[in-house]
Amino acid sequence: MLILLGGIYLALRGHLNWHIPVSILISVFAFSGLFYVLGLSPFSPGFMLFSGGLMLGAWYMATDLVTSPVTNAGCWIFGVSIGLLVVIIRIWGGLPEGVMYAILLMNALVPFINRATQPRKFGSTKGKTEPAVEQEKEPKATRRPRLGKSSEASGTRGVARSSNAVERSRLPPQAGAGKRDST
Repeated sequence: MLILLGGIYLALRGHLNWHIPVSILISVFAFSGLFYVLGLSPFSPGFMLFSGGLMLGAWYMATDLVTSPVTNAGCWIFGVSIGLLVVIIRIWGGLPEGVMYAILLMNALVPFINRATQPRKFGSTKGKTEPAVEQEKEPKATRRPRLGKSSEASGTRGVARSSNAVERSRLPPQAGAGKRDST
């Protein structure tokens, strides 16, 4: 019961995506109830929910941010699949606990779930890349002069060197420019 309360507290604080544990618990209850009614399982849904490490796995292990799906639809698919695998492993797997294996198997499929549940942009087609959007250029009259590195570093943004001085600083030194005529 404390694990359940701790998980609800984390969900209310926004530290985990609540879709994953809720979908795991609902699907374990539904699938184990279905198999119990059909006579395929000797375990009742209540026993399946509160036995083993299901609560721990649903609230703390499956909601790991690194290995859980990105979209809400992906989280529902992820959680329902874990719940189904838990019930199958517990009934027919010969293992007393299937939560860890179910989470590990579904963690391996998370990239495929993310790819399948990512929303598409409207107006784009599959396989084609969108052309680069060209930025609108400002007219020359409203452009600001580029500042030299020395004025940017010193913090004198309003004072810029003249464009001729900038152009001269970019040119290589000319031969004989520093010599004076002796005549």
